[in-house]
Amino acid sequence: MSTSRPLWKGSISFGLVDIPVDLYPAENRNRFDLTLLDRRDMKPVGFKRYNKVSGKEVAWDQILKGYEYEKNWYVVLTDEDFRRAAARRDMPCCGKHSGKPGKVAIAMVVIRTRQSLAAIMPWEGVLLSNTLRYANEIRPVKNLAIPTTGLKADRVTAREVEMATRLVEDMSESWKPERYKDTYHEDLLRLIRKRIKAGRTEVITTPHDEEFVVKPSKGKVLDLMALLKKSVQRTGTHKRASTFQERQVRRKSA
Repeated sequence: MSTSRPLWKGSISFGLVDIPVDLYPAENRNRFDLTLLDRRDMKPVGFKRYNKVSGKEVAWDQILKGYEYEKNWYVVLTDEDFRRAAARRDMPCCGKHSGKPGKVAIAMVVIRTRQSLAAIMPWEGVLLSNTLRYANEIRPVKNLAIPTTGLKADRVTAREVEMATRLVEDMSESWKPERYKDTYHEDLLRLIRKRIKAGRTEVITTPHDEEFVVKPSKGKVLDLMALLKKSVQRTGTHKRASTFQERQVRRKSA
């Protein structure tokens, strides 16, 4: 991200200490600047829902979203496009804590007429301020319709719990944020470039289009223990292979 002006100037105060600080935006969001289009002629739709070329009002059911890849040229993106981009997501696992434990300061800050709760912590030579939510902004868990369950109710055995614990321990590693990317954003860009290259920029997709058909998996009774054993074996094999490769590299270096 290029150097920018601070969005806020203030100070961090604790006790009798007052430290002046400049606040810069730390987040670089991947956003699409989508344009609303009239599906009848693919022209931009204004804020008041009117066709910018014809001047006629456009009903909501005639409005599409389009990515402007060139001046007045759009790639149409429908709800099916967004669903496809988000069809498969992997859940990252938190790694083991490394290094000495640090302290996080909780602060109150007012920016642009809004007071926020924030956590302030050191990060790469600067202080990082992470905005938090107030307690009354969090919905109580007791208000959620969560079924009462337990190991016995779910028919989970002690052996399965032991295997699951071992799997989590084997998969744990140091947290490396650079390994994770916004694949949703990349998938949409890939789809947009594909449409442009194929000359299909004004395609209105439906769930039945071949490009979006996802074959549902057949319902099966899962053997949890078998899956856990297979996962543990796979993780162990991967770790042994990684260790072997590291040893080979060290030998060559020596």
